[in-house]
Amino acid sequence: MTLEIRTLTLGAVQTNAYILADNETGEAIVIDPVDNAPLLLRTATEAGWTIKLILATHAHFDHVLASQPLKDATGAPFWMHAEGLELLEGLPQQMQLFTGQSGIEAAQPDHFIEDEEDIWLGSIHLRALYTPGHAPGHLSFYLPEGKLVCSGDSLF
Repeated sequence: MTLEIRTLTLGAVQTNAYILADNETGEAIVIDPVDNAPLLLRTATEAGWTIKLILATHAHFDHVLASQPLKDATGAPFWMHAEGLELLEGLPQQMQLFTGQSGIEAAQPDHFIEDEEDIWLGSIHLRALYTPGHAPGHLSFYLPEGKLVCSGDSLF
């Protein structure tokens, strides 16, 4: 496998979104689909990748805003930890409180990730690590091959 990782810093609060891709298969995972689905899609498409899975470290608005448009555009499932569901369902209130915007909703999860669950997409292997504290159901995603951790906001 030829792994490639792209980090995009997006949104008013400058949140990181990650695209992990296997250059041999062209399959990609987006972690924390911040707020710019068109840019995430363009980045993946220009690299020759197809987004097959969308993951969230947690359900704060600045980590999930593009989940629904990205899911609509790609058909990729959206996964997160079950403890974040209440926060995700409160996204319209989060948006109103922090940005003054309303009417925005995130994708509904297709799967709830458990602590130490192994996530595979082709040859990409991630291990989900339950890292609560910043938000309910906060996860970090460890990539053993690259010795990389996508920690969301558990580490600033």
